[in-house]
Order: sequence, then structure tokens, then C-alpha cells
Amino acid sequence: MEKNTYWDDRTDKAMLTKIDAKNKTNERQPDYKIEGNIGGHVFDIAGWESTNKRGEKTISIQLSSLTKVLKSISGSSKLDIVTEKDEDIPF
Repeated sequence: MEKNTYWDDRTDKAMLTKIDAKNKTNERQPDYKIEGNIGGHVFDIAGWESTNKRGEKTISIQLSSLTKVLKSISGSSKLDIVTEKDEDIPF
């Protein structure tokens, strides 16, 4: 992925943006996008609003760009992602 100069000086930061429906030219376009920089590697993630079988609102995301970045950083084809539970996050 080509670097976006906005993210060149923003290492380890990202921004979540909700795409306004009136700006979409196609219904298949994502409802959300995340753009960011991890360890000097620029990435983007797309997200779509949906409802699961239980009627709960969800956001499905596409991680292909982020996965490529994480693989290039780790130097491995296997990703070991560790998450920590944060009680301050409301979801």
C-alpha cells in the first residue's frame, strides 16, 4: 500500500471515520473506515453495519490490509495478537 503523507508522522495512531450514506456511490461501500499507521506501516480497514441472527447490531470488518502490515512487521506468516481486557471500554 502506498503511504499517505498524512500518516507518515503519526506512528501507532489510527482514525475511525463513519462514511455518510449520501457520500456513497455504491451500496457495497463500507459504512466505516479506519486509517492508521502501525510501526511506520500505513493501513486501512473497512467496516459494514449489519444485524446478526439474534437481532443485535454489529460491524463486520475487513482486515486484509492490516494483516499484511502486521505480517511485514513481525516477519512471520503467523500472527500472534495479544489483547488486554480494558474495563474502561464500554463494549
